[in-house]
Amino acid sequence: MRLSALLLFLLAACSEPGAELPTTGAAPAVMEEAVEPEPEPAVDVPREDNLLPETEQVTVYYRHPLIQVLLPRSRKIFRHFNTAGRIKQVIDQLSLAPEDGYGSSIWPTDTHVREVYLLDSGTVVVDFYPDFLQKVYVGAAREELMVYSLVNSILDNFGDFRNVFILVDGQVQETLMGHIDIETPLYPNKVNSVIPDDPEEDSLIEEDLLEQKEEKDLSNPQEGLN
Repeated sequence: MRLSALLLFLLAACSEPGAELPTTGAAPAVMEEAVEPEPEPAVDVPREDNLLPETEQVTVYYRHPLIQVLLPRSRKIFRHFNTAGRIKQVIDQLSLAPEDGYGSSIWPTDTHVREVYLLDSGTVVVDFYPDFLQKVYVGAAREELMVYSLVNSILDNFGDFRNVFILVDGQVQETLMGHIDIETPLYPNKVNSVIPDDPEEDSLIEEDLLEQKEEKDLSNPQEGLN
């Protein structure tokens, strides 16, 4: 009962005009207790009483096979009565390769979500367990792809929400893994990170990359021998 009351208090506070999410550092005591996950069946083994018999199509963002940008691909999830449950399924898809092999997953296969919260203010709060993040070492470009593959995949499929706030172990963090700021809610980033899913466009990109490599090899013959 105490946990439920605290969670209701948190949701009500965030839905009021002018309410703000936690700032940098440890989350307030209310947030810490409210984000404690309750035991539930794993998302990949859905309970029959919580699911409709059919599936639905969702858009999931993967890494483009040729360059460092995001690529939208279609996947299927169970049509769940609970929106948070559907969002968890979308997050699960981020660590799976596209079915046709075009593109690659960015999140590690052992990605684990503690809980997902939906605030009346239009924010999706995704709270990750920290263990798997401590095993991942990436640069700023890869971390940016990870963060926005998550944000874009959630907001593209759930239009009632406008931003995503990432917590780690119930705490507000400065960055996810040392590079990309996650202290505040994040909005979709599609201006420079997403390109059309167009095989002809990919062919032109591949030709351009090949020409750049040939020019580099000609200007640095010794490097081409190594």
